[in-house]
Amino acid sequence: MSRNELCYCGSGKKRKKCHKEVHNNSYIEILSNLYEAIENEKTYNSRDKEHPCKNGCFNCCYDAFIISMLEFEYILYDLRKNHKEIIEDVFNAALEGEKLLKEQDPELLNYFVKDATGLDARMESREANQKMINKRPLPFVCPLLDKEKGKCMVYDNRPFICRIRGNTHTYRHTVQDTKICDHILSSKQNAKDTPFIHEGYFDRVELLNLAKYGNQYLSFRRFPIFFWFCIYKQKNERRGKEMYESLLPDYFIKPEGTISFTDVVPHEI
Repeated sequence: MSRNELCYCGSGKKRKKCHKEVHNNSYIEILSNLYEAIENEKTYNSRDKEHPCKNGCFNCCYDAFIISMLEFEYILYDLRKNHKEIIEDVFNAALEGEKLLKEQDPELLNYFVKDATGLDARMESREANQKMINKRPLPFVCPLLDKEKGKCMVYDNRPFICRIRGNTHTYRHTVQDTKICDHILSSKQNAKDTPFIHEGYFDRVELLNLAKYGNQYLSFRRFPIFFWFCIYKQKNERRGKEMYESLLPDYFIKPEGTISFTDVVPHEI
């Protein structure tokens, strides 16, 4: 796609006047197209369903779910491009959250801080989901939430887990019937009400988080949204850059499968 053709985002503008920083077939463009496909599938599969998740509810925004660096770069790009006036407040909210977590749940914070260099993050995430962070609430809300409106400030560019209704998502093969939150009292009923998301989308999101490491591919470690803000502030200060600058611009340029694990170590904090 040339810079004079229509932008991938669907704005109707030419790429050079819209997302000019995002190259054709780059990681960011692939992620954006994947998000769009997921939304289309959700719309198609939500017909005749009445899910209890409603606008204005943000129970999930207290959960310590983890997202990839690529997903965070996508969020940060949206903040730089469309929300420059609030970006400092968002960073400050994340930093205040880190302080609060250090006081109230130091074990969980230490889990995020610990160095996982060289670990396969797929194993790391499974351990985390089982033992540390799955449905473990934080003592503060996501820094991207507009608390007055009860809405996400980057809703159109929210990460994958938020697109499948956060930690309320229930698979159809669930066996035990449990309460999910105050609004979802039955996990079995929730499985029936949740729009089906093909497992291939989960796999594609995982594949985008892979990077070359010698003769193999490993996953970058993932973190909660608030912690990514803390990482970016600290690492950008070391570089003499603004806290909201990208730490891996190659995501906007390179095609999938070409980024090396040694290009960046996101958990170095």
